[in-house]
Amino acid sequence: MTAAGRNGRRPKLVLAVGAPDGMSFGEATRRFNGLKGLHGNSGITTTLLPWLQERGHPYAVMMFGSRGQLGPEAARRALERAGGRVLVNLICEPHLSRALQQVARFELEADLPMVNPSWAVAATTRPLIARRLAHQAGVRAPHCTSYRAGALSLAEHIAEHGHRYPVLLRPPGKHGSVGLVRVDDAGAISRATALPGGCTVTDFVDFRSADGLWRKYRMVYAGDRLFRRHVLTDRAWNLTRAARGFMQDHPELAAEEQAWITSPVTLQSGSVEARVLHQFRALQLDFGAIDFALPPGGDIVVFEINACVQLTNRLDADAAGDRRYFEANNDEILEALLEAICSRVAPTT
Repeated sequence: MTAAGRNGRRPKLVLAVGAPDGMSFGEATRRFNGLKGLHGNSGITTTLLPWLQERGHPYAVMMFGSRGQLGPEAARRALERAGGRVLVNLICEPHLSRALQQVARFELEADLPMVNPSWAVAATTRPLIARRLAHQAGVRAPHCTSYRAGALSLAEHIAEHGHRYPVLLRPPGKHGSVGLVRVDDAGAISRATALPGGCTVTDFVDFRSADGLWRKYRMVYAGDRLFRRHVLTDRAWNLTRAARGFMQDHPELAAEEQAWITSPVTLQSGSVEARVLHQFRALQLDFGAIDFALPPGGDIVVFEINACVQLTNRLDADAAGDRRYFEANNDEILEALLEAICSRVAPTT
């Protein structure tokens, strides 16, 4: 069943995507049309578009970020061409500043209901998230700052901003383990991988479970609901897909993940899920993802929370003959998201 608006019809969606700063419109369009992903846009996009097509749900795509200021007249003409009823912002990366600025202008001129507004996404940089989630009972967001090469050296920045070793260095706008470096003391900075221009600096938190293994949990938020996605477990702190190999050799860990994924989401006061849900509501995102740990002591250690949702493409997984990374609630997440999007549309007369 396809979600409908309040008037019982299927409102046309305007899907806002963004070109990375400096990328031409043509190059951004080619990458997007190839459905291979366009950096800075939610990974949900490559699953959402074919999913909408299968259901015959109308949508139009607008590319932002590759041109100059979007004035009122240009915004009006673009809206007329798109003919949509609700604007869905699929730009997930705050560092796509030009694209988000253009979307913000379009939001004002188009006067459409908005999903994941530009200002909410712009406020999800790692340093801002660390400050916004700080001092909450039962939630720990490690201290994080942004370093830009200039008057201070990296070692001076770390000392000046109250960081404690070990720290994690990450190129701006990167997720997962791409470019991630751990530095255990000031003397090791010079031996760290070069990070031209700057990086984020995050205090490292020992999040090992009681059995000595490291676990990373992921949940997705859509339609004001939470969906369990995975639990990666490994012997090393830097958890990547390579953890699947370790888990394959330890069937009890795969069974543990399966039990967690299939257990109901409980929202009793103080529960893990209730605390996670509160974070998304506080950030005022309409959809997003969170990676976190649950070390002994009961606190949630937040690694990242933002609009960068990744949904494994079922067709790609099937074609590769490997379903280990296919999490089976894609349709449920997309249905919840589409229902929430359509509920924003006012009835027509």
